[in-house]
Amino acid sequence: MLQDTLTGAYARNALETRLSEEIDLARRGGYALALLMLDLDHFKSINDAFGHPRGDRTLAEFASRVRQIIRGGDLVFRYGGDEFVVLLPRTDSLQAEALAGRLLHAVADAPFDGSP
Repeated sequence: MLQDTLTGAYARNALETRLSEEIDLARRGGYALALLMLDLDHFKSINDAFGHPRGDRTLAEFASRVRQIIRGGDLVFRYGGDEFVVLLPRTDSLQAEALAGRLLHAVADAPFDGSP
């Protein structure tokens, strides 16, 4: 799969194919599949106030934090500018909600590099 060079997440064009494959596997195997849509609140203000290089570093660090939290079989895709999709095979809604909470804390509890 192609990767987004900035964030290391898989590229958006790989999502559609992989999502179809995972849906088929989940149906045949009778297991759950979850998908999280992630978006960085107020991201445009980072680019506007501090410039695109700072915004790029923030996106890369965000994707890194997500990869540190998810399991090995989970997949992260960059969907748009500051939007990401996390595909969670063999994950039910309660597990996905718990993971979403951990991701939120991983982002909210530690400031991103740079000042302020």
